[in-house]
Amino acid sequence: MEARLRLEPKRMLRRAARAAAASPLGWGLRCHLVRTGVIVLTYHRIGTTDDGLAGLDESLFRAHMEWIRANCTLIAPDELRARAAGPSGRRPPALVTFDDGYRDYRERAYPILRELGIPAL
Repeated sequence: MEARLRLEPKRMLRRAARAAAASPLGWGLRCHLVRTGVIVLTYHRIGTTDDGLAGLDESLFRAHMEWIRANCTLIAPDELRARAAGPSGRRPPALVTFDDGYRDYRERAYPILRELGIPAL
């Protein structure tokens, strides 16, 4: 019980730090502090909460993609090397990738990516 109580403040601090980093102020600070590089998001499986797959829920994936589209400059895979070496600017470059070719990519993720105009690998 005592060990659990010691971990709880750390968990709360991590959550607060993540929330602050995702806020408009935190994102703006990140853009001023980090001048080069590319944000690379790697996903594994996209599903629903009731299909039994270990992966990200489809509605949450859509929310991720909408946020990334609104706050980043999305790049195609063949732009990665050049953009990683250059300045990131106000809207940092981001690349969306999938590590496997599961059917859920084609059936669930790809339609969202296509609808939002997001290139992905």
